[in-house]
Amino acid sequence: MKFNNKGFLLVETLVTTCIIAILATSMYIYINSTITNYEKRENYDNIVDIYKTNNVKLYLYKNWNELNLSDSSSWVDNINVINLPESMKQNFKISNIFVTLNDSNIVNKEKIINKTNNKAFKEYIRLLSFVGETTNYRLIVHYEDNNKNTFASLVLKLPN
Repeated sequence: MKFNNKGFLLVETLVTTCIIAILATSMYIYINSTITNYEKRENYDNIVDIYKTNNVKLYLYKNWNELNLSDSSSWVDNINVINLPESMKQNFKISNIFVTLNDSNIVNKEKIINKTNNKAFKEYIRLLSFVGETTNYRLIVHYEDNNKNTFASLVLKLPN
């Protein structure tokens, strides 16, 4: 008795094609998430920007009273936009600086988001995790260098 094996090649080809398609899809998803995570690490809280933000933090501590940060009447919705000396802004390529209560409340995040039109800054605020005591403040700095947006934030404790 003779068997007809003509359909076997077609089934084998379809199964192989499906396996390759599944592997290609899995690789695409993995590579895409890796690239997205890399971009976030490059633009959010990288070591250079944290260093610059720490210098801004030290400046704020040194000039806390002159900047009236303790005066809550100058705050709008618990957010204070800081005006630094122009030389510091230019050297560090600072676009925006916010000091806000270190509050995880989503309403507070939305108030910060409404202070700017920058899409990248809004995304950073949404991803930012506010942890710690709510009596502390958070310094959020937006750097812009050659149309590249980077961000960093640090917790500020009230000076004694």
